Amino acid sequence: MMFAFCLSSQVKLSEKLSHVQSLCIHEMIVRAFKHIPRAVISAVVDKEKMASSIAGALNLLLGVPENRETDKSCDVHPLVWKWLELFLKKRFDWDLNRLNYKDVRKFAILRGLCHKVGIELVPRDFDMDSPFPFQKTDIVSLVAVHKQAACSSADGRQLLESSKTALDKGKHEDAVTYGTKALAKLVAVCGPYHRMTAGAYSLLAVVLYHTGDFNQVLFFSYMFFYSLEEGLGNVHIALRYLHKALKCNQKLLGADHIQVLCSFYFLFLPQFEGFLFNWILDKLN
Repeated sequence: MMFAFCLSSQVKLSEKLSHVQSLCIHEMIVRAFKHIPRAVISAVVDKEKMASSIAGALNLLLGVPENRETDKSCDVHPLVWKWLELFLKKRFDWDLNRLNYKDVRKFAILRGLCHKVGIELVPRDFDMDSPFPFQKTDIVSLVAVHKQAACSSADGRQLLESSKTALDKGKHEDAVTYGTKALAKLVAVCGPYHRMTAGAYSLLAVVLYHTGDFNQVLFFSYMFFYSLEEGLGNVHIALRYLHKALKCNQKLLGADHIQVLCSFYFLFLPQFEGFLFNWILDKLN
């Protein structure tokens, strides 16, 4: 319940920070939705009907109602909307409105559901504007979910706290050193898109602002938004911020600097993964 309280507090305090509030609202919706597929999975007796039952639950949650006249405002089934309203109000003390739900990214919700419930889907483009975006053949398997497996770095967290402490004491050079080490640790352990990594980018931007290094402030600010957008599934927007960060560093440090090379790596990694995936599919076919 403590995590629910923290989440409800964050979403209320982030009214002027649209990115942060969007993350909180998406997380609350995923936590509300996850109970329905879990209940469906638990109720299935005939294992041969498991895939069709899961697909039906996902269609109910993420598809649009066949009779759109029942809910023109945000294309959601009335029962699903009622469940969301009651759950978010009781669990998080948050009043969900139509405007909030219109901005919801269904693919981000789907990714969160698969992660929390343990559903593996086939990699294809799902038509979220149809009543039945999922078929039973889309369900590959169910995998065990362990909450203890959540990515975290105790060393990275400790280095972040050391950087904050040094900043409070006015020791800006130490704050930069600790923040840089924390960022390197978090990228290695949690990846560039994790929320803790985004926090490290944000902290470094603040620290460097106090040192007067405004070019680096701009770079780490772009990287911070890059991590947030990538976490939300907005790949094109994320790459736009990453490209701005790359140009900023290239102008400041030169084309051969290690930090510029790292920016190139993050910029071309998604395209390379997509190319590799398509190449494998071609070979399999």
